[in-house]
Amino acid sequence: MLIKLIALDYRELVQNSIMSHINGITDEIDVQFKMRLVKDKSVWISIRGRALYDEHGKALRVAGSISNINKEKIAEEQVIQLAYYDPLTKLPNRQLFEKELSEVINNKLIKSFSLMFIDIDNLKAINDSLGYRQGDIVIKNVTEILNKHIGLKQDLYKFGGDEFIIITRDIETIEEIEVYLRELLKEFQKPFDIEGLGFTITLSIGVALYPIDGDCMDLLLKHADTALNHIKQKGKNGYEIFSYEMNENLNERLMMERDLRRAVAGKELELYYQPKVDIISKTIVGYEALLRWNHKEKGLIMPLEFIPLAEETGLIIPIGEWVIAEAVNQLRKWHIEGHAELTISINLSAKQLKDIRLIEFFTNIIKSSGIDPRHLEVEITETTALYDINYAITILTELKTLGIKVSLDDFGTGYSSLNYLTVLPIDTLKIDKTFLDKNNEKQNTEIIKSVIALAHACDMNVVAEGVETQEQLDFLAEEDCDLMQGFYFSKPLPYADAIKLRPIVKK
Repeated sequence: MLIKLIALDYRELVQNSIMSHINGITDEIDVQFKMRLVKDKSVWISIRGRALYDEHGKALRVAGSISNINKEKIAEEQVIQLAYYDPLTKLPNRQLFEKELSEVINNKLIKSFSLMFIDIDNLKAINDSLGYRQGDIVIKNVTEILNKHIGLKQDLYKFGGDEFIIITRDIETIEEIEVYLRELLKEFQKPFDIEGLGFTITLSIGVALYPIDGDCMDLLLKHADTALNHIKQKGKNGYEIFSYEMNENLNERLMMERDLRRAVAGKELELYYQPKVDIISKTIVGYEALLRWNHKEKGLIMPLEFIPLAEETGLIIPIGEWVIAEAVNQLRKWHIEGHAELTISINLSAKQLKDIRLIEFFTNIIKSSGIDPRHLEVEITETTALYDINYAITILTELKTLGIKVSLDDFGTGYSSLNYLTVLPIDTLKIDKTFLDKNNEKQNTEIIKSVIALAHACDMNVVAEGVETQEQLDFLAEEDCDLMQGFYFSKPLPYADAIKLRPIVKK
């Protein structure tokens, strides 16, 4: 009768435990199982006991105890759930991943597998702009999509805050991995709806193969992480399969980071200045300060080669402060020399804009230099402003309160919404040079005309970047563009050469 009440999954276990004892294999019966009560309800039961035998050695009965251990089992399951499962996604967590993968590798349970290290791109921007509750919604949605792509040969783990790992077993070819990854990434091309707002969520994925890329867990994780960083440096939203050449690139990156730290401390950084020219009078009215790295061995290094690294490492903050101080100091010298109407434009990155010390730093630098803040301008890109638009409005308004002007750079290449122009405290729009590069195309010509008209309607000035020909200059003058920058007039120059281009002080 008892056997009929035992849940089907446990009947064989109980029978084997009893028979093993009766046959002398074990000293006692000690088994735990689920017993069915009514309908779908069950309870955990523990049986412990020993068989009593007659004089012929035949088992007559079992003497022992039957205990209800339901509370203990529920508590145990809760502990296991907390220890080995992520509370948000209910996925197995890093601890269970490491435990299971170690068993697989140590016992050689799988001949080959791929380890896919997945990171949600730009989740921090959503957390910062919308809040962590919305960020959790994104993580749950990502989990749901990933789960749809987990088959019999895949296992999914929640590795960290915005990180997942997929183990794909018995992979035969690289082509199979790539097909799987392309199908997975395709699912994330559809926008996510978060409380009525549409967001495109992308993934970056680094892949390492067992045993080719490592025969232990730590090495596989390291190489998958290297591949993940590689795809992130290439622009995110994709996958990369580890190769040992990546290690060489990583070493180069570490050396560049070391050199950049040395450059910040050792005065290897310098500013070049590109003139801003009044299109009608052809007079320089100001300069944009542009950073250069004069490396001791490699010579002059352009910003695109080291600014992303400075952003990643946090060095952009001390570098940015040096740029501001150096540019303001140079402007003060030019004013003393008689160029009293000159302005200086300084670029701010997203991380600089988020720096809580930014307003205080500008306040102190204005006070200590004695410069008129109306001659200072900060330039931010559309993507920087919209990283967290409410915060950007607050900080830019505080800068304007100090007297500093604000310029929106690369206009037309990002979100380009009229709504943003009405809420952001902007003085100047800069037309991205990509539109001038193709101004013989009707569409781009119309865009430039519209931007100029739009800016003037909003009481903003317009600067056209990348002017390289007389034809472009004539077109801009005809459309009443205010200022221009570009190689047609001058490339960025060291301060001594830049000021020589301005023999006349505009009145």
